[in-house]
Amino acid sequence: MDSVWIFIIVGIIVVGFGGAVNAIMSQNLQKKFISLGNMMGKTDRDIIAVVGKPDSIINVGGVGLVYLWISDNYQVSLSFQDGKCTGIVQETIKP
Repeated sequence: MDSVWIFIIVGIIVVGFGGAVNAIMSQNLQKKFISLGNMMGKTDRDIIAVVGKPDSIINVGGVGLVYLWISDNYQVSLSFQDGKCTGIVQETIKP
């Protein structure tokens, strides 16, 4: 019976630790984007150098590309045309 309680307690600690790590990673991604300031006109290489590679890239039918960065509590997508940022498509922050 004692081993069951130890297993439960360890499980709670691991889940709590994992949640804390995910929250920190999300905050770090958001802070990296904030550090860029106005991204309009910045190249995809300049942005990637600061925030890391996007999780996904979508081709928007000859209009350009949308790059997506996704973490547990923060998501952002930017539009690019000819390798330059044309704006933020969407930004989601989970409390």
